Formats: sequence, structure tokens, C-alpha cells
Amino acid sequence: MTTLLLGLALLVAAGLGVALLELLLRRADVAAALVFGSVVVQAYFIDRVPALALPGGVQVYLTDMVASLILGAAVLRLLRTPRFDRFQRWLLVLGVLLLVSLVRGVAAFGMQASVADFREYLFFGGVALYFASFPVSIRLYDRIGRITGCSTAGGPDRPRTAGGGRGRRTGR
Repeated sequence: MTTLLLGLALLVAAGLGVALLELLLRRADVAAALVFGSVVVQAYFIDRVPALALPGGVQVYLTDMVASLILGAAVLRLLRTPRFDRFQRWLLVLGVLLLVSLVRGVAAFGMQASVADFREYLFFGGVALYFASFPVSIRLYDRIGRITGCSTAGGPDRPRTAGGGRGRRTGR
């Protein structure tokens, strides 16, 4: 009975992961919310971040799961791209260099130490490659700014009055 429940739970988790990956392929603002949320959780718990403990003493943190999902979505988005632009090529070169560094680190220091150090680069590289796969869009950047709470009440392109409205034209 326990094996059946565990199998069902894994099947549900896999289905949710595929659904989230499909959503990430289309919506960059959802990815921004995931990244922002994982960074806030990491900052709040600092040293005691909740983790999934795997056999062998391996701990998978929330930021690892988010980075893996976003990196997977970035790779899938890049596979659909007919031609890479300059920034995507440079990020791919950075990714190859990071993988070479990981392989050399595993050979020199062992799996646990090198993967623990590689996690930070995986998060940065995955997120950068993911957002580089989307075309430039003011509307998308505005939505991401609203999600992260970094947007101002009135930007430089939309002057606001003290009451929050647009105000009247004075004819000057």
C-alpha cells in the first residue's frame, strides 16, 4: 500500500512538473515570480533553507528545483529558436565553460564539493539564458516589474499628479 501511494505521489509530482514546464515555455512572468519567490525564501531562512533530503546525504534546495526547471525551459525554448542572437551565443559559451569547470571540479575535488559550488552558477546561468530567449518587450518587463514589486507608481513615461490621476492639461 505504501509503495502504491509513493508511486501515485511521484506521478502527481511529475505531472505538475511537466505542466509547470509547459507554462514556463510561454510565460516569462511566471518564471520571474518563481525566481523572486525562491530568492526571498533563501534570504528569509539564510542557513536553514528547507530542503528535500535524498539518499546519500544529498540535499536539494528550493532554488535548485527552480533553477533546474528554468534551465530546462530555457533549453527547450532555445531548441525551438531557428537562429541564436549574439547574447544567446555568449550565454551558451558561458554554459559550456561552466560545464567544463564542473567536470574538472569533480575530477579534482569530488562530486559533492564541486556540485555544491556549481549550484550558484547553475541558478545564474539558467535564469540568464531563459530570459535571453524571450524577445525584448516593454509590456513583459512591466509585468515582471509589477510581480517583483520593483516598479514605481508612475514611470518617466507616464507623469502622475499627487492624487494618482493624469491631471488636466493647462494649455501651456
